Amino acid sequence: MMENPNYPAILALLLRPKQKDAIPGMHEWTSRDYIYKQLWPYYVPSRTKKAKPGDPPKPVVHYKKGRKPAAELSHGTLSTLMRALEEAGLVEERVTEESKREKSYRITDSGEIAFRFFANPATNTLVRTVLQKA
Repeated sequence: MMENPNYPAILALLLRPKQKDAIPGMHEWTSRDYIYKQLWPYYVPSRTKKAKPGDPPKPVVHYKKGRKPAAELSHGTLSTLMRALEEAGLVEERVTEESKREKSYRITDSGEIAFRFFANPATNTLVRTVLQKA
């Protein structure tokens, strides 16, 4: 699981404090929308479709000014990533009080241990970048 660079990046997002007066070791709930917006610039596709001989060329896409392509990060892709982390016991999910459609996540103690063990910020530039943006 940790071979995919997006999993440690998500765990880093969940670990970094959202407030300056946050209590160390106390894992805060983070909205799904916040995770999506923060992961979007750093998303690394783990699988790419290779063009087969004879396939038509892909259409040219023009993005709004100041916006770059999301490298195929969609809400469905994020859901798949979060579901895998939840099934592994690294992340907890809950429905927010305001809306039953909105979800929040927080890292579990097992998730923090796995992150600290596998995602070394000294060698993983993506994790280092996500942690420094706090």
